[in-house]
Amino acid sequence: MESEETSMKKVILQLLLKHWKEILLVVLSCAIFFKMQSDMNELQKAYDTARESYEQQIEGLQDIHDKELAEREKALQTYRDALALLEKQYEEEKARIDERTVERREDLEESHSERPQEVIEEIVEQFGFEYVE
Repeated sequence: MESEETSMKKVILQLLLKHWKEILLVVLSCAIFFKMQSDMNELQKAYDTARESYEQQIEGLQDIHDKELAEREKALQTYRDALALLEKQYEEEKARIDERTVERREDLEESHSERPQEVIEEIVEQFGFEYVE
């Protein structure tokens, strides 16, 4: 039994010595394969981390964009409200001016027939015209 064991060891040793290059090639190939798998796993983890980070950044930018759109819409509504108020005030003032113009014209027409000299003096004073008869 011991001799059989010794002869088996000799055969294995001779086989190893005869084919050491092939065995070394297989061992190194396995080591390179497992190292590449490890590197590939690390690259996949780095890719996943970067992708998650980019997705979070995109979500943050989308939130900022949505807030800016809401603020812009609010500012536009404030502008529209202010513009409507200004238009209303403009129309009111225009109506008052038209009313005063009509009243003033009526007063001048009335005054012209009753006191023509005073109307002439007022027109000359207000507009700088020279009265010529």
